Parts: sequence; C-alpha cells; structure tokens
Amino acid sequence: MAGSLPSVPNNFLVQTGNGTVYLNWSQSVGSSGYYILRSTDQINYTQIAATSSLQYYDTTASTGILYAYEVQAWNGNGTSNATSPQVVTPVNYGQVSLGAIRLAAQQRADMINNNFVTTQEWNSYISKSYTELYDMLVEVYADEYYLASPYQFITDGRSPALYPLPVDFYKLLGVDLGISSSNNAWLTLRKFPFAKRNQYLYGNTTVNFLGYLNLQYRLMGNNIEFVPYPIANQVIQLWYIPRPKVLMADSDILDGISGWDEYVVIDAAIKAMQKEESDITVLAAQKMAMEQRIRAAASNRDAGMPEQVTDVMNGISGYGNMMSDQPFGGY
Repeated sequence: MAGSLPSVPNNFLVQTGNGTVYLNWSQSVGSSGYYILRSTDQINYTQIAATSSLQYYDTTASTGILYAYEVQAWNGNGTSNATSPQVVTPVNYGQVSLGAIRLAAQQRADMINNNFVTTQEWNSYISKSYTELYDMLVEVYADEYYLASPYQFITDGRSPALYPLPVDFYKLLGVDLGISSSNNAWLTLRKFPFAKRNQYLYGNTTVNFLGYLNLQYRLMGNNIEFVPYPIANQVIQLWYIPRPKVLMADSDILDGISGWDEYVVIDAAIKAMQKEESDITVLAAQKMAMEQRIRAAASNRDAGMPEQVTDVMNGISGYGNMMSDQPFGGY
C-alpha cells in the first residue's frame, strides 16, 4: 500500500516590506519539506525554492510587480496540493501597495467580503485619503519633504518668457539659474513680487552681474514665467514636489507618504463606513490622533539642526536676505 501524501500547509501568510517578501505557514502533517511557487499572472507558477523551514524570504522579487505565491508540502510519497494563492506587491522602505492598503482598510472597517462598497469605490476612497495625507505632509514638512529629480530646460529668448512646468508638477520649492558650464554653478532666483510689477516695465529692466541678478520668476497656470525676459541658452533648474498619483491597479505604490500609511487605512475605512452609515466615532478619534502625531514628528525631524530664517519681509524692498533683495549665489 502506498504511503500517504503530506497535508496541505495551512495558515499561509505573505507580507512585504524593505524590498523583500516574507512567507510563513504552519507545519504540514507528514511533510519532509516545502516548495515555494511564484506567479506573475496567477495561472502559471514556477518553483523558486525548496526549504525545510516554516518560513521563507523571497529577495528575488522586483518591487512594484504583482506576484502570487503558493506553498506545497512534499515527502517521499509525493507532493501535496498547493495552498490557496496569496497575492502581494513587493515594496521598498516606507512604501505600500494599493492592494495591501485596501485589504487593511476593509479589515479596519470590518467589511471583508462585503460587496456594499465596490473595489472601484475602495480605490477611489484610498486615492482621496492618500492625496489628503500627501498634501498634509507637504504642508508640515515643507522643503524637507519629497523631491522629484531637478527638472532642467534651456531658455530660447521667447517673449513673454512662459515655459511649461513638468507634467507631474505639484508644488515648487525653488528655481536656479545656471551661470556657467561648471558643476554647481547656480544662482538661486527669487519669486516675482507683484507689488513691484512696474519695476520691469517700459524699459526699466536694468541688469548687472552678467545680466542675471534682476531675473525673477512667478507661476502662471501650468507655466513658469520669468521677469525680465531671459536671453536664449540660459539653463533653468526647478526643484519641485511631484503630484500624487491616481491609484488604480493593486500593484500601484503609495509613494512619498513616509510610512504614514496607517492614516490612509483609517481615513479610507471612515469613508466606506460613512456610505454604510455606520458609527465612525472610534476611527475619527484615531484619525485625529494620527494627524497630531504626523505634525509632532514633522516639527522635530532634524533635532540636531533648528530651523533658520532665510527670507524676511521688510517695508523697503519686500523679500530680501536682510541686506539685499538680490538673488542668492550658488557655487
């Protein structure tokens, strides 16, 4: 009589973080070891490892890709059926996927397997909560928050000097003007004060120091404008915060929220429970406490270096660096 196959491993769980995927399960009766299976389409699975342990770290998965995992037990008589697949998107430090957030929010709202709120509605709630959190982090952390890579373009002498902003532009942090071909040879430009608008009209455009020091900028719709008009072939560099993405696919990553994904979970759960007309008192209190923690953390992020005043308003020249309203130097 043939021997028995091992039982299917139970309590199979998958977690992700720090760029890896962690799998664990309970002992299978009669097993000698376990096979780890992985798929990117939830149809075709490939064995990626064999282990005698009850856990496995997958360090070969790529971040931002949706994977499905299964585990099979084996012994000398053969292999068990696979566990039910567990789906996850590997993420780096401080990141989380839409699918993981939605599951956590459904658990928080006690709405697992509840079809009253559709998947599309959950995704919409999460996107709105994510944008709300993102905007709050931008506000409280200011220029210590999330930066895109600096965006550069070259002026062409156009008049008026309107140039398009990056397509993912959200908020501006600073503008630099290149003053030589050397590395880090930049001049920091100031924002154009509307109260001084007539200073640059009708020929009153005196310039000095290589013709740069009067150059200022202002945002105009989806463009940035320079006053007075810069000449052609000058390099402009924008430091900016990118806009938050719209979340649609389960593998979409909530980036730039500095590990505060619990806020999104709570707020999305509140939105779903409001549709269900359930009591949100407890979650609302948790959301308020979370917001207070975010603001407190922002105020002491760099405890070793207190904030410094770089711009002051005076009644004579508007914004200036105490002694002058000229741009800051680079190098």
